[in-house]
Amino acid sequence: MKLLTCLLCFVISSLCIAHGAEIRSWIDENGIKHFEAGPASQEEREAEKRRLSEVAEHDFQIGVSYFESGSYDLAIPYFSKVSTLQPDWAENRYRLGLSYIATGDLQKASDEAYSLSLLDPELSDDLNGKIAQAASELKIKKMEQETQERNQAAQKMIEEAQQQADEAHQRASEAEESASEAKESASEALQRVQDADNYARAVEAAAEEKMREAEEEARNARIRAQRLEAEARRSKKRQQAEALIKTVE
Repeated sequence: MKLLTCLLCFVISSLCIAHGAEIRSWIDENGIKHFEAGPASQEEREAEKRRLSEVAEHDFQIGVSYFESGSYDLAIPYFSKVSTLQPDWAENRYRLGLSYIATGDLQKASDEAYSLSLLDPELSDDLNGKIAQAASELKIKKMEQETQERNQAAQKMIEEAQQQADEAHQRASEAEESASEAKESASEALQRVQDADNYARAVEAAAEEKMREAEEEARNARIRAQRLEAEARRSKKRQQAEALIKTVE
């Protein structure tokens, strides 16, 4: 924008000089520069110069008030306007550069430091030192932010891993509990099978015992029957003998 303004001034000056006219210019309260061809008296030039100086001083003081209160973003437009009105005002460029540093725009601050080097090398060196310090602090801050982000990412990974481990432990505990319940159920089933087997054996033994007892009773019954039959035969023979004896008598 400044380059375009300079070119415009050069073109207008060349045209006016070629036609033997004098250039008059002024800057309005918005910082816009106006040109007018025609002769200007010394008094008019002095009046214009005083007016521009007053406008620049007014805007500078507003910029300083914002600067001192820490509102650097609000101070920058006023200092920039003063730089347009009074390009050689070193203190204004210095404060503008500091405002750019405060808002993090180190490139524009560096541009102001370069312009300031042509006006006040000492202030320019001071501003360059502050730019270097701000760049270093910005780099450190960026590194700290990156480190913090990495730490947060690592912490998040650790928390996720811990959560997964807790979930795995929970599942393992549940599986162990299920296995324990299954083992207990199997043990109970085995016990029931063993109880049923023992009961079956007991029933089988009782049945065998009953069969032995029945077989023993059957043998005893046969023996008694045989004895009764033998007694019956003896009794019959005795009766026949007695009858025969009676017949003989």
